[in-house]
Formats: sequence, structure tokens, C-alpha cells
Amino acid sequence: DEQSPPDVDLGVIDAKLDDDGHAALRCPAPPPGAATLGSAELAVDVAVFEGDSGRATRQQATAPVHPARHYIGLRTDRDAVGPGDPIAVEGQVVDWTGKPVAGALSEVEVRLYRLQQEFGWFWDAESGDSTYRRLQRRIQEDIRVVPVRDGRFSVRLETPGSATGWLIDVRGGGARTERYLEGDSRSWYWDPWQTTVDATPRPERPALLTLEAPESAAPGETITVTTTAPYAGRMLLTVETDRVQTHAWRDVDAGPVQWEVPLRVDDGAGGDFVPNVYLAALLLKDPHLESSEAFLPDRAFGVTSVALRPDRFSLDVSVKGPPEARPWEPLTVHVDAGALHGPTWATVAAVDEGILQLTDFDTPDPRDQVFARRALGVDSFETVGWTLLNQPAGPSSHTGGDAEGGHLGRVQMVQPLALWSGLVQLPDSGGTDIRFDLPGYRGRVRVMVVVADDRRMGSAELAVPVRDPIVLQTTLPRFLVAGDQARIPVRLTNTTDQRRDVTVEVAVQPVQDPVAVTVGREVGPPVEIVDAPSGALSLDPGESGTVVFGLSASRAPAAVELEIRANAGGLQSRETLRLPVHNPEPALWRQELVALQPGSTSLRAALAGWKRGTDRTRVWVTTSPHARALTHLGYLVRYPYGCVEQTTSTTRPMLFVRDLVEAIDPDLVAGASVDDRIHQGIERVLSMQLPSGAFAYWPGGSWASEWGTAYATHMLLDARQAGFDVPPEALDAALDWLDQRVGQGVNADPTLAYAHYVLAVGDRARPALARRVLDAFAQQRETDREPWRRLRQQEAEYLLMAALHRAGDLRYEDRLKEIDLPDAREMRAHDWTFWSALRGVGLRLAVFQDLFGDDPAADAAADRLARWLERRPSSGYTTQELAWAITALGKRVSAGADQLDAVALLIDNEQVRPAATLSWSLQGAAAAEDVVVRVPGLDRPAFAVVSTRGVRVDDPVPVGGHGLRVSRTWVDGAGRSLDPSSLPLGTPLYVRVDVENTSERPIQDVALVDRLPAGWELENPRLSGIELPPWADSLALWDLDSMNLRDDRIEAFGRLSPGETRSVLVSVRAVTAGRFIMPPVQAEAMYDPDTWARQAGRTVEVTAPWTDGLL
Repeated sequence: DEQSPPDVDLGVIDAKLDDDGHAALRCPAPPPGAATLGSAELAVDVAVFEGDSGRATRQQATAPVHPARHYIGLRTDRDAVGPGDPIAVEGQVVDWTGKPVAGALSEVEVRLYRLQQEFGWFWDAESGDSTYRRLQRRIQEDIRVVPVRDGRFSVRLETPGSATGWLIDVRGGGARTERYLEGDSRSWYWDPWQTTVDATPRPERPALLTLEAPESAAPGETITVTTTAPYAGRMLLTVETDRVQTHAWRDVDAGPVQWEVPLRVDDGAGGDFVPNVYLAALLLKDPHLESSEAFLPDRAFGVTSVALRPDRFSLDVSVKGPPEARPWEPLTVHVDAGALHGPTWATVAAVDEGILQLTDFDTPDPRDQVFARRALGVDSFETVGWTLLNQPAGPSSHTGGDAEGGHLGRVQMVQPLALWSGLVQLPDSGGTDIRFDLPGYRGRVRVMVVVADDRRMGSAELAVPVRDPIVLQTTLPRFLVAGDQARIPVRLTNTTDQRRDVTVEVAVQPVQDPVAVTVGREVGPPVEIVDAPSGALSLDPGESGTVVFGLSASRAPAAVELEIRANAGGLQSRETLRLPVHNPEPALWRQELVALQPGSTSLRAALAGWKRGTDRTRVWVTTSPHARALTHLGYLVRYPYGCVEQTTSTTRPMLFVRDLVEAIDPDLVAGASVDDRIHQGIERVLSMQLPSGAFAYWPGGSWASEWGTAYATHMLLDARQAGFDVPPEALDAALDWLDQRVGQGVNADPTLAYAHYVLAVGDRARPALARRVLDAFAQQRETDREPWRRLRQQEAEYLLMAALHRAGDLRYEDRLKEIDLPDAREMRAHDWTFWSALRGVGLRLAVFQDLFGDDPAADAAADRLARWLERRPSSGYTTQELAWAITALGKRVSAGADQLDAVALLIDNEQVRPAATLSWSLQGAAAAEDVVVRVPGLDRPAFAVVSTRGVRVDDPVPVGGHGLRVSRTWVDGAGRSLDPSSLPLGTPLYVRVDVENTSERPIQDVALVDRLPAGWELENPRLSGIELPPWADSLALWDLDSMNLRDDRIEAFGRLSPGETRSVLVSVRAVTAGRFIMPPVQAEAMYDPDTWARQAGRTVEVTAPWTDGLL
């Protein structure tokens, strides 16, 4: 049976952490029969709970499990055995590191098995079907007890008859090793295409020499190297780096061999230091050792590495600080580098130890990089092996190089602490104080110091606990949903030496919006405290206690700030935490264009129909007739996913409406400027570039997206033209890839046409090839009758003619100025070109603008495009349609066109401040009695564009689907169905979502979004290292293109064939007590808004063991 044995569950252990955060746990013994041949691996899944909540920080660790305190190494004199051939077996007892040991065993049991080959059909109970297999049945032929002396043994076995193979099984003291030898009886298959074979005999591997040397030494030091020669002969010892430094021959006898080796090196540049050297030994056996008449040569080889200590390049650095620090207070540490030999610089970082544990981050030491172990740069060859006939084979050795491994951990939901001093020049004394102002952080800080001058370097670290005398730990959910009710535990620990009476107070304040004016305050606060806002308890020294307060969320979107204070006489602790509140239903976008009249114009009708408090509105007063279409920018930039197409689509329009973004949507520039957003988009796109120069569709992807590469490269070229910094090597690599792509052939491929245009924009036009592709489309036009294909072909031909125009071929200019299309905006192609008729108009208009500027020939197309974008909410368009439409219209809208004076916006007769020139941002405007725009002395057409995002009163989110079906279920750790209606705090479970393609066409771009209730929390496998359970193998799991794991949702992206159903399985845990809304789960085709599925949400409860303690 070639299958691995099943995992053995050893059980669950509970323990309590000590004051230093440590706990020792004893692993239960495995049940009888759980032992396996050879070594195994112990996997420990640890969940540390935060306070009295259900939130767990999970991490997985592994350790090898050895079958005994030693291993048995085997060597035979041959790899294949014929009938009657003797087998010489040698054995060595070694420890877990492979070093020989003596005295561990006095005898071993040696068994010889003949393997008999069998073929047949066998029933597989797991798959429920018969399979045809090849088996090798063991037949015992011999068994012996062999004595062991000084850790070694030998035995000679006989093979009676023929066999498919032979198996030598050696056991002793719980250790067991098997050695397989090929037999002479087997089935042969002749391939008629295989007319020749390589008949050159290959020498066997040399025997292994184990070299013993110090792990490190000083440059120039003479060290002692020892080994054991298995026979007498002549030995060559070399000292090697990237060249042979020294070498020496000597005659040796069998047994211990000792060399005195001086470590004098030349780095090839006049220096005498290298990070490490390699010692290699080659032993050639005297071929006449047994008899002057015999000729029996042999050889052995070994290599080891010795590190050279960089003492003369090292600084003796120290860092000292207080044994403990307090939140909200300064932390001062003293750095000392001793006597200085010139200008010396230090850099100091104070970082949360929990963050550093995510990747087992070690304190940086520049010496580890500058003097890192180097791989052996010398290849060793010997020709003796080609002269040997029947020499013993031994294990090979790997020389040179070094490797490190790591695992990822899990981090608590805390505000990360990472403080940096910058570069600090040390004074002549070599010591200085560095001060950090700590925020309200509690935990352990690692202070890391790196110091360097022009020749020496060093580092040091210091761990500083940060805590209050009364330790306060409040465990909030990561978010709430309007309608949730949560129970929040506050755990208090008295770290003083006296009994303390502790009073706890909680206050909630709404977070003030930095941009929007909040309207209708009578709707109430978004979150309120349930029960009393204060309470008290008494704690003995070292004692902990918990109080619980309730929160009720009623309005979203919003955010609140909670301040929790603990007072014990003159001692005080406080915590300030921010909590966002989300809507349970997906938010919708609506745009309305209101023509303004001289004087005052009411916007009440445009603001009606929104649930109170859920609406966020931008009002932009403008004279542009295309302004309403441009307000789709807010939806586009906030589009939730992030493939190369979507990232490019959110970045490209901002290049051409940079001066209008603040007016269109002031919120977009509240946290970062437009240029910052563009820079971020450029960097994210570049992060998806492959070594070939092409761009992957998703971050971390490995296959090139052809249209995505052309699209991303086009945006980068435009960004460079707009003055943004785009790495030239990245652009050159992308253009090289496109150039190679267009040179691979000529066919009527829309992606090929776009690639030709992008190459022309990058001054890399291929006009001869572009004309041939244009001819290919002309030939296809005669046979292609489907309307949408003809329209897509017109777009491709337009791009090819534009490429030729940029290359100087002006014969197509008249045709390029004919860009209007019939009313075919609903047509879409479901492939990787993301084509639609509406995208075609926007793309052609944008290209027209680049070629001909504000030529009036495009006015009709621009008007039609703007009207098309007024007929649906933003979600009714694809990102391609919006990106190209906003790009095209943005190029035609002058930033300085809106010269209107004395414009004011009044809410219930009170004038409110604008967020930008002629632009207002309002929260909850639907609750106002009236909203009025006042424009005195208006002498030309002007408009108020009202763009609102929120939850509609009369437009419920539909369930069901069209083209897709989605279903969400829940199971426990064993894969059994689970009712999530009421779960105890801390319960782990799995969410399973099934997605089905119910259409008759493949869907390439399915996006699945499963929003979690606030009382549950995702256990991120990327951080915890936790793998899916074994029973998940029976599911038809989705082979995803990409996956995003966020605080409140899982986003999964992939492809589905017609009729195909796939499953997504994620691990979650009930972490917060209360009653919570589980929002709907939904799936959509990202480039076809009419293909969707949605399953209704529900309410879940998480129960807690608290019977008292409420404030």
C-alpha cells in the first residue's frame, strides 16, 4: 500500500499562560498501534484565547518524532542482485543528527525478504471502485541476530533463486531500517521508438568520509581536522572557497586521521577574509592492500564547512532600558557602541513583539548579510571511479549552500506598534539616549539597534514589557452591523502587591466625519451602551476579573470611539478603541442630474427613497453636460476587487480628471491626494508584472493576461506622459513582451489589435504587421454575421488604424473620425477581452481625443456616451465600460469651466460648508426637510449632480440568481452539518459555500463574496499555517484564481464551466457573544452585471458563560 498512514488524533490539552505568556504542555502518548515505520511528525495546533473572549490567536508548530533514540544506517555492496548472489551488508548506529554512536545497541535482527510481483484488480473502499494495481508481496527467506560492536555490524546474506526485488529489514532497540535491492525477475516493455540505449557503465558513488572540524575559527588560525579512514591509502585535503586555497597529500592508515590546517585565505581582491571555507578530503585506497597480486581500488570523499569569525569588523553594541514601561508614557533606551573610530551611525526601532513573531523575525544584524555563508565555488571531479568494477556504494554528500525555513503566525487585533528613530549619529563617547513616545499600547516591545561606521558594524536588542499596574484588556469585534447586539468583556488584572477596588467606566462617541456634513442628528447615535456605563470589582494582588458591557448598533455606515477607563485609587488605565459599523445590505449607487434655476433649486426629490442615516451624498454644481457620467468615478475607484484589469481601471481615469476629482467626490481625497492614489495604483499594477514582462491577472499569478498586459502597459505609458514616475525597465519589459506577442503571427485577434496600438503609443509601432492584421480583419468581415462580433471587429480595426496613424500612415484619418455607433450598448462578450459595445464607444472616443484633441467630429459620440451612462446605477456597468467612458469624457471636460459665483447649499435653511469648490459631501441628507442649491444671477445652463450611496427603502436586494446559484452551509471540525443559530463562545466551525454555473456558457470571472456576522472571525490560514481537514478532500473544492480574506468577508475568484459546481471552505470561530446579523452571500460575473446569485442572510447568536459581571 503506497498511501501514507492516516493522521492520529492525540487529543486536546488546556493550560494557562503565566505572567510571561508561557505555558508548558505535555503531549499525550499515541494510542496502541499508532507507531509507523521510521520517523513521523508531531503537529501541534495552539489556540491562545484573548481575555475572556472567543478570539483565538492560532499557530501551528511541528517537531520530528523519532522511533527510537538512534537510527540504523545500512550499506550494501550492490544495488541489484541475481540468483545466488551474496549480499554484503554493513551497518552503523547513529544519533538523530547522523553522528556515529557506540553502546546504543548490542545486537540487531536482520531479515531478508524476497519480493514477489503480482498484478490484479483490487477493491478500493475509499473510492468505492476497483483499481488495477501492481503489488510486491513479501516472502521471508532469512532471519538472523547479528552482534553490534562499537556501533558497527556486518553480515553476509545469500539470495536463493530469482525475485522481482529483495528487501533487507534491520531492527534494534525500537529503530528499524529497510534497504531495497533490485531483483532479476521483472516485466519488460519495449518502446519501438527507442532504438538505442546508453550502454556506458557508470561508476558507483564514493564512500562517505565524515570530517570533524570546529564550527568557526579566526582568520589565519590553525585548526584540527579529524576523520576516520575506512582503509589505508593516500588522502588529499583541500581548503576551498571560490578557488582552491591550499592542498596537501599524505599517506594514511585505516583508522583515525588528524590534520593541522592553517586557515590562510586570499579573497581574490587582495584581502585575507571570507565568511567561510570548505574542507574537502579525498581518500584513494591502495589497490594492492589485500595482496600484491590483487588489484582492488576504492575511494571515499567528504566535505565540511568552517565559518571565519568577522571579529575585526564587529562593533560591541549594547542597549539598556527600563525593566517595564507604561502606555502613553515615554520609553527611553540607552545605546552604547564603545570606543569609536570615526563617524558612527545608529538606527533604533521599537516594534510590537507580536508583529515580529508573524514571520519569526530576528533582530537585524548586518553581519549576517555581509558575512553570510557562501556556497562552495569549486566543483570536485575524480576519474578513479571510472576504473573501478565492483566497489561498495555509499551515500552522497551535498556540498555548499545554506537554507532556512520559517512559518507564519497569527496576530491579535491590536493597533500595531512600530516606532523608528531614523538615523542618529553617535557622539564621541559612543553612547546616547533614544526616546520613543508610546501610544496606548500593551504588550512586549522589542527594541532593535543597528550601528555601523565605515568598516565595523553590530546590533543589539532589548525586550521591554509595556503594561499598566491595572492591566486592562477589552476584546471588541472587528466591526458591527446595524442591528447587532454584542456583549463585550473587559478583563482586569491587578499586578500590584495590594488589594484594589477597581471602578470601570465606558463611554461611546461617534467619530466625526472629516469631510461630510452630518444631517438629521435626531436619527440617534450609531452605537449605544446597553445597561449601566460603569461598575466596580475588587481584585487581590495578581487576581484577574471580568466585567461585561453591552453594545447595540442601530445605524450605518458609521464609526464610534470607545473609551474604557479603570480607576483604582491613584492608579488609572485607559483604552481607546475604534469600531466601524457596516450596513447589512449591499450599498447601492444612484446619480441624479438636476437642472438649476436662477435663485434657488430644491434637491429634495433627488434625495428621496434612502433609509435614514445610510445615505452618503455628494452634490457637485457644474456647467458640464457630461458631469453626471463622471460621478461614476466614485464607484469605480472603490470597486472592491483588485485584478490587473480592475486596478488599471481605477487608476486610468484619474489621470485625466485629476483637477476634477475633488469636486466629483471629495471623500476620495480625504485620506490621500489624487496623485498619491495614482501612485498607489501604478505600484499595485507593477506588483503583478511577471519576469517575462507581461502582467498576471491576479497578484501572485503566474500566467500572462494578454489583454491585461496591453491594458496595464497603456495606462503606464499614459501615466509617464502625465508626469508620474514609472520605472523605465518595467515599461521596456512590458513593451518587449507585446512586441514579441505581435510578432508571433497574423490573425484577426482583438487583443493583437490592441497590442499594436499600445506599441504605437510607446513609439514601438510595427506598421507592416499592423496592416497585415487589418487585412485579416477585412477578410473576416465578409464571413462574420453576428452583430456583436461585427461591432468588436470595428473596435479592433479602429485601434489598428490608430496605430498606423501614430506611425505616420494618415490614409485612415477620415475613417478614424467616424466613431459613432448604433445603439448597441447591451452587447457584451464573455471572454478575456472584456469587450462590450459601450466599452467600444469609450475606448474609441479616448483614442480619438489622443489623435485629434477637441475636434467637434466626436461631439455626437460624447453626448451619446454620456446619455448611456445616465440610464443605470453604477453597478449596472463593468469596470471596463466606466473606465474608458470616464477617460474619454474626462479628456473633453475643462477643469476651469465651472466659473460660477456665490453658489451656496442650504440644509433646512442653514448654509453648510463645501468640501471642495462647488462640491458638498453630506451624510444622512435624506433625513433633512429640504436641501436647496442657491445660484443668484445664473445666466447659463448649470446642473447639480447628486450622487448618493446607501440602502434604498423601496429597492430590496433580490435573492435567487440568473446564470449562477450560490448556497451557504456550516459544518463542524469532523465535517458534520451544524446549525449556526446558537453557538457557544469559542466554537470553531467551517463555512462551506457552493457556487454553481447554471448557464450554458463558461463564466471566466466569477466573484464570490461571503460576509461574516460580527460575532464570528475568520481564521486566516495564511497567518496561522492551519490546513484544511482531511475530509475536505472529498469536496469538489474550487481551484481559485485569487482569494482575499478581510475582517468582514471572504472574496473568492475563479472560473466555472457550464453546469459546474465548486465549493469554498473556510475556517471561522465564534469570538464575540451577542446576537448578530449574517449578511447575504452573493456571487457575480465581474464583467456581466446581469449574471448573479444571492442567498438571503439570517441572524445568529453566540452564547457566553457569563452569569454576572454586567456593568
